[in-house]
Amino acid sequence: MIIEIEIKSNYGREAIYAINPVQARSLSQLTGQKTLTRANVIALHDLGFKFEVAANKIPSWMPDSEIFDTRIV
Repeated sequence: MIIEIEIKSNYGREAIYAINPVQARSLSQLTGQKTLTRANVIALHDLGFKFEVAANKIPSWMPDSEIFDTRIV
């Protein structure tokens, strides 16, 4: 399954949001937070999820393109 995410900076802190409202609601129930952490993204990848980043720039902390689809959404 592909999860489309958007990465924003909120007061200097990184916030990762799922774009799809159904996915966002399910991930929020799973994590207990509105946003995902780096650890959440890596754990979800380990479970077989892929990510599409809706931005021109992928943060340097993200692993190689094997995990993240770099297409602009």
